[in-house]
Amino acid sequence: MNATGPIPAAETPRPPAGVFEGRAMRGGIAAGLVAFALSLVAAAHPDLVEQVYSRGLYPPLVRLLATVSAQVPLALIEPLLLVFALLALRSAVRAFRARRPRGRPGALGAAAFRLVAAAGWLWLAFLIAWGLNYARPGPRVLLGLGAPQPERLGPLLEAIGSRLDGLRAVLPEDDEGVVIITPDLAAWDRHIAPLEAETFESLGLPGVRAGRAKWLAASPLSRRWSVSGFYGPLTGEPTVVHPAPPASLPFVVAHERAHLHGIATEDGASLFALLTLWRSPRPTARYAGWLALWSSLRLPVDGRHPGVRRDLLAIRRHVERYRGFEWRPIWRIYDRFLRSQGVRKGARSYADAAPWALQFLIERGLPQPLVSDGEFLGDGGEQLAPVGRLRERPRGAELAGDRQEVEQSGAPTAGDGDDLDVR
Repeated sequence: MNATGPIPAAETPRPPAGVFEGRAMRGGIAAGLVAFALSLVAAAHPDLVEQVYSRGLYPPLVRLLATVSAQVPLALIEPLLLVFALLALRSAVRAFRARRPRGRPGALGAAAFRLVAAAGWLWLAFLIAWGLNYARPGPRVLLGLGAPQPERLGPLLEAIGSRLDGLRAVLPEDDEGVVIITPDLAAWDRHIAPLEAETFESLGLPGVRAGRAKWLAASPLSRRWSVSGFYGPLTGEPTVVHPAPPASLPFVVAHERAHLHGIATEDGASLFALLTLWRSPRPTARYAGWLALWSSLRLPVDGRHPGVRRDLLAIRRHVERYRGFEWRPIWRIYDRFLRSQGVRKGARSYADAAPWALQFLIERGLPQPLVSDGEFLGDGGEQLAPVGRLRERPRGAELAGDRQEVEQSGAPTAGDGDDLDVR
């Protein structure tokens, strides 16, 4: 008699991975829904966002992120986003392969849901780390600016032109007659960081004394897209495209650092960058600020110092040299992103910084540079000292740093430069 055991049951194949398989998948969908609800509430209550988030939760959070990321010399936001994108893509591919035996439409749907879940996590992290600042009140409310006063613009523009010409006349030039501004990013960051924090604090806003500006590894691609800087919200990192356009590095650093301070809109970041640079003890920093304003206003350079024309032409040629064929679609995408965050004018909002800056100057007068106890070297030199302890410069007082830089720069180079009309 043959002894036999129980007949084994036939093995059944494991069912394919479900669309909502795993806690991370379900959590991502839930995170996206929370982010959507949070965005709606924030957009409806800007004052609440300002008090609870921008002045409450955000400053200590960004100080932590910026302090940690500053320990590394390279930008962390780029590898972080790359790894996240690769993981999301890998999850979508696995979901597609698992559902493909049941049909291609279902497989595509499963993959799409995986990507939606990943986007949900990213969206919520973005809002918590920085994105809610898009909902805070605009520059006019933050600075308490009144109604425009067009009748006072004429004298103001003349005064701005005089400052621009006076600064340009004493700054060093290269062989092509373009202003020399040291390309040392770390040195400029050490100079601008405390200056910008003090500028925010003097205006009654939280100052963030943390973080580190870094070169962007994706600079070759960013230059093709006509991008000069990028703020990494998940890591608290202001990043700058290398090389920066001529005469622009101080402004780009100050602009990206304004994002670090919780100014999300582009017009607001440019405005606070201008307010920061105008108070700098360094003539090159102040010149970069006034030049950025003049360029944004698209004012003619007729009657300005010849070096101003040469600098604006150098900036234009720099942008046109690196610009790729795909820059317009990229900017259309960014325009739609800004509009999705409540910025009605989208990418055109960059131009709004100039009117706000003029209104600020009309109401509060032309700013006086700050005096620094630190040592300042000539802008044509190899080093750039930190700002040191700052205090307001008395009106009419001569700044020692100005004398030192003029002595080291030598006489300005004469010449009309290019005859093109720069606006």
